[in-house]
Amino acid sequence: MRPARILRSAIVLRPSTLLHFHHMQVRRKYQLLFSPKHRRQPVPKGPENELIGAILEMKRRNPTWGCRRIAKQITLAFGIGVDKDVVRRFLAMHFIQNLELLVRLG
Repeated sequence: MRPARILRSAIVLRPSTLLHFHHMQVRRKYQLLFSPKHRRQPVPKGPENELIGAILEMKRRNPTWGCRRIAKQITLAFGIGVDKDVVRRFLAMHFIQNLELLVRLG
């Protein structure tokens, strides 16, 4: 920079402005220094609501079917590879709640 330009720039910047800028730089340094270094991996979203509804409807229509048979039927019908443990988790979460609701209503 030319010396005349430096003088004009120095008039614009007050000492309090420089001090505030320095304070913000120090604060950012320590935020970066003590923040976690790695970002979290995105979590799988899980099955669609339609799949959950299909599992619950299949269990409601066929109460004697187990998790393994429902998983096989879902795989055959929709072409989606569903594990029996996934079916078991959904039935444990949703089906029992729906049964309790039906017992209260009926």
